[in-house]
Amino acid sequence: MKNKLDLTVIPHLTINYSTRMLVKFLILIRFSSLLGIIYVKQIMKSSDEYSKNKEKKIHLLALSPERFRGDLQVFTRSNEIRIWVIPTILQTLIQNSFYKRKVVASELKHPDRVKNLKTKKLNHRIFLKKILKIIFNRIPIDSLISADIKYVADIDWGEVAETLGKSYIVLHRENLAACESVKQLMISRTNKIRKFGGSHIIVQNQIMKKIFTDSGFAKINQVSVKGCLRMDELFEKVKKNNFKKNQTITLFSFPPYQWARRLPHSVFIDSHSAFVKIAKNFPKINVIIKPKYDYLVSKIWNELMQEAFKKNKFDPKDYPNFSISPEKNSHDLILQSNIICAFNSTVILETLATNTPVILPYFKTLRKNSWDKRINFSEYKHLFYTPSDEGDLVKLLEKKAIKFYPDNKKRKEKKQLFKKYLHYYDKNILKEYTKIFKRFV
Repeated sequence: MKNKLDLTVIPHLTINYSTRMLVKFLILIRFSSLLGIIYVKQIMKSSDEYSKNKEKKIHLLALSPERFRGDLQVFTRSNEIRIWVIPTILQTLIQNSFYKRKVVASELKHPDRVKNLKTKKLNHRIFLKKILKIIFNRIPIDSLISADIKYVADIDWGEVAETLGKSYIVLHRENLAACESVKQLMISRTNKIRKFGGSHIIVQNQIMKKIFTDSGFAKINQVSVKGCLRMDELFEKVKKNNFKKNQTITLFSFPPYQWARRLPHSVFIDSHSAFVKIAKNFPKINVIIKPKYDYLVSKIWNELMQEAFKKNKFDPKDYPNFSISPEKNSHDLILQSNIICAFNSTVILETLATNTPVILPYFKTLRKNSWDKRINFSEYKHLFYTPSDEGDLVKLLEKKAIKFYPDNKKRKEKKQLFKKYLHYYDKNILKEYTKIFKRFV
């Protein structure tokens, strides 16, 4: 990891080269019957890790499964739900063959606005319907699920499935409208898509439900607020209390660009540089930076990370106490760490439930430029540590890294903040989601 990060760790479902070439050819000649059989076999092959129990009553086909991150693994704990997955490449190969260009959700829902898109969409869906009929005849699918309302390939598959009597349910993952700029962007995006073409949407909080229903995108009875699936695991681990704080500090990395928010590069570099300094100066302290897998393929993220290394004359391979670890479980890191640093992330809320202190790198640079409307939880800054610059952050980390000091202050207000954006606090979320799925069996 001297110059570049290892991008081979990014998880995704693949198909071999010969299968891909065959699929492309069959799509080109529109040979749907053989193509459907291949898709069935690929779905069965890809779904092995998600469920061995064929007797489960609710069968869900996950579209664009990589987008769910850990949510699909949560479903494997259910005695009632069996997950099937289709490699995303199998969706996009058909989509690309018909559309020939990148299409966004707002265009797909209003094809008259783009030349020839209406015809391409119709032909795509006629062909897709033939494929889905073959899949449904061989695999007992009840519902198709997607992780977002805007994934174009999922919209086509979901809406075509609806015409075949299967329900299309979105488990919407982008729910953190925790500042005014993001909230307005979500409203604008939803207005452009206009109408939901599926059966149901599950969101994590009342704010998102209001955005979807007030805009007319979905009817009130089409949207349910059920919280965040991965919270079941968090509260189970908190109750077991099997984790020991072991002089670990963790930075949940953040992108410099997100939701039309362009953070000053200095905020990224200085916050990451502070953790690098601790790793360099305190060899007994475990320093972990956890990015999302998406960031690893981001040119700007990698460049700024290298800037933080260069600033400190730091070579990661020389410091075994330092790691960039996208694969590590977020909850395990929270429970093992003496302190957490994060920005514009649900991790901030999750950490509150563990009494682990949280740092928001709300530096002077941001305070001067009135970023309050663009930073999540800005009205709750008093619940977190907010160092003014890199030096201030380093001093805080030096103090907190050696010994764990639980943050037990303002517990009631922290719980209210958690419930505002994640709805349920210590409740069986999987059971709540299962109730929704049962309605469409």
